[in-house]
Amino acid sequence: MGFVLALISSAAFGLIPLFSLPLLHSGLSADCVLFYRFLFASISLGLILILRQERLAAPARDLGLLALFSVLYALAALLMIWGLLYLSGGVTATLQFLYPLMVMLIMTIFFHEKFSIITASSVLLA
Repeated sequence: MGFVLALISSAAFGLIPLFSLPLLHSGLSADCVLFYRFLFASISLGLILILRQERLAAPARDLGLLALFSVLYALAALLMIWGLLYLSGGVTATLQFLYPLMVMLIMTIFFHEKFSIITASSVLLA
């Protein structure tokens, strides 16, 4: 189930240009676009948790790490939206999603990371 949810999350992130560009062109700021994106995502997640009768709880020792990852995720989305202001949606999305591939190639070439079958399949999928 986690794999499917990760795919849905990735697809939703990839749809940022589709839904953000009309909002940006109508005069809404990038901050407002992200606020509403995260608001609706939080409401949706809350409804899913209620319907599945699950709790959203994390150990106190993990809250700092969760906060850091949340800020980094929000920053990635904000930078992508800012990129849409200066570049076309296709170029912005391509740069955004090629970043992990470029990091993997740099790590393999310059830092001699092991290139495994999992890494090769990830490159092909990217």
